[in-house]
This record gives sequence, structure tokens and C-alpha cells, in this order.
Amino acid sequence: MDIKQTNGSKGDILIIDDSQDNLSTLDAILKKEGYSVRGAPNGHTGLMIVNTLPPELILLDVKMPGMDGYEVCRKLKADPAARDIVVIFISALNDLTDIIKGFEAGGVDYITKPFRYKEVLARIKTHITFCHMQKDLEKGRNELETRVKQRTVELAKTNERLLEEIAERRQTEAALRNSERRFWTLVEAAPISFYETDAQGSCLYVNEQWRKLSGLTLEEALGDGWQKGLYEEDRTRVFQMWKEHMEDEEPWNMEYRFSTPDGKVSWVMGVATALRDTDGRITGYIGANTDITNRKRAEDELNKHKDHLEERVKERTAELEEKNAELERMNDLFVGREFRIKELRDKVEKL
Repeated sequence: MDIKQTNGSKGDILIIDDSQDNLSTLDAILKKEGYSVRGAPNGHTGLMIVNTLPPELILLDVKMPGMDGYEVCRKLKADPAARDIVVIFISALNDLTDIIKGFEAGGVDYITKPFRYKEVLARIKTHITFCHMQKDLEKGRNELETRVKQRTVELAKTNERLLEEIAERRQTEAALRNSERRFWTLVEAAPISFYETDAQGSCLYVNEQWRKLSGLTLEEALGDGWQKGLYEEDRTRVFQMWKEHMEDEEPWNMEYRFSTPDGKVSWVMGVATALRDTDGRITGYIGANTDITNRKRAEDELNKHKDHLEERVKERTAELEEKNAELERMNDLFVGREFRIKELRDKVEKL
């Protein structure tokens, strides 16, 4: 199995499994879909690979000699450099206790053996997509913070120059949804808001985090009831964009607000992808919402700060122009007085 990461792949995946048959099967499935795949025959080897070149997602077998999958996952989550890697457990076990044990160890999902092609791809695609979104969001936030810092420095320097250039009379302007019902049982405890709809956008399921954001019960959210959980001013916009993306059969993502009955408003980044039958027809959608309320608040504060600084620049500029005008008037008076004195001198000399 090729252990090198492939540039331009859909995502970098590490498979830790002591069964060569499982490794080969998953390797063939994932590489066919454009993923970069690496393999490890046991937990110790898998941890060494992670330390050398961390993957984006790990498919981790539960039953392995020496160190089982639960222990491997706990070690990963205890390592600051690896704790954010997405871990999906692989097992022939289908007991709820074992599934919950996997979540407690730090896993985010579960794939059962024998593997079902579409299930494996649907789960991996959802988590890889979300992982990429988180990275893009982090990059965007860092870029925004950098621009804000740069802009703040620029405004401070401009303000200094304005204070220093009173005598020169010039201002400087300061330039800102899863394939089976069991999946939704697993995501109930997830910190991310998950939901499922049919092909027409009618709600079939929402998890606990979604219910917290909206203040609605599952029964209230079913059908078209989910729209009541949205902020009133955003409902038309969200439904219209959802309808357009369903018609185009394209993945959906946008920023919008939730609002609880008691008035609590939360900003989210919503994403959704289509579920298809064996003929490729869309049977429904699964989606997720990430709470971005804190980011939005920070952006609002930064914009308010920027507006305040720009207003101060305008006020200071007006003050400088007024003082410059006063200096010009005084200069005109001075020149006129000197001219009159010269006239008097000339007259005295003639006398």
C-alpha cells in the first residue's frame, strides 16, 4: 500500500487495522474516489505514522492485538498535535454499548463490517468536508485578524501624521445531513448541529444540538416546522437558497441565524449534501451547522472599532483644516501690515 500522501487528493486518510483484507478493501474503495490512503497493521505503527505525518482522518479497527482501537484513540486525543484528527471506528460489533464506548474514547463515527461501499463513502465524505470547512474557517479568521491588526496600525500611524502635519495644512486618509437511521442516534451526542430532510426539504430528523439552537422539540421541527427555528428575517433567504440548491442538485452552504422562543439568537455556518439511491436519484439530504456566533460578534466589534477610528480621523481632519485656514488669515494680515509699513517708510524717505 502506498504510504505517501498524494497531492491534490480529496483528503488524507490513515487506516489502522490488523486485517490485510480490510486494509486492501478500504484502500481500493477510497483511492478509487480520489483519497490519499495510508495503512498501519497495528496501533503502535499507526501512532508512529501520525507523529511523522498526521492524516486528516483515521479509520480505526476496534479489535486489534496488543493495543485495541479504543486505547489508540485515547492516546491520540491526549496528544495536542493529534487531538483534532477525525477518528471513525471500524468493527463487526453492532452493540450500542460498544458504539458509545467509541464516542467516549474520542471517535466521531462508526463503520461496521462487512463494509458497505456507499455507507463508507458517505460517512467519510461528510467528515472530510467538515474538516476542510473548519480549516477554511480558521484560515479566514486568521486572515481577518491579520488585516484588522494591519488596519489598526495604519490608522494609528495616519493619526500621528495628521497631528504632526498641522503646519503643512494637509491630511492623510486611512485606507475591511447520513445513509441510515442509526447514524442519527450516534450524532445525538455530537456538539455539532445535524439534521436530515427528504428530497423536498421536509425535515425528518434533528439532533439535540439543533434543538438547543432553535428551542424546538423534534416533533415541532418535523416537516416544515424546522423553519420556525430560524431567525424570522433569515427564513425567506434560507428557504429560497435551499430550494435553488435542491433544483441544481448541488451541495449547499450558507451563513444564517437561529432564534429560540425566548429570544436567543445564534449565527451558524450550515452545510448539506445529497443522499442518493443506487440509480443516483436524490432521496434526501444530510447537513450540519457549526455555531459561529462568537466569530460574528468579534467581526461586529471590529467593524464598530474601525468606524469609530475613521470618524475620529474625519473630525481631526476638519480641525486641522480649520486651524490651517486661521493661519492663512493671520498670514494675510501680517503681509498687509508689512506692506503698509513699507509705504510709510517710503513716504518718510521722500520727505
